[in-house]
Amino acid sequence: VVRDVLVAAEAKLAKAAVENPLLDAEWIVAHVLGKERLKLA
Repeated sequence: VVRDVLVAAEAKLAKAAVENPLLDAEWIVAHVLGKERLKLA
């Protein structure tokens, strides 16, 4: 489920021409879940 959210967030950020969409998606999802970015998987 987390992976699906990351994929969707990355796609939206890429469409908005964000420089590092996957990294930014990871930071956003980690913040929302209250977890460390490296512990999302």
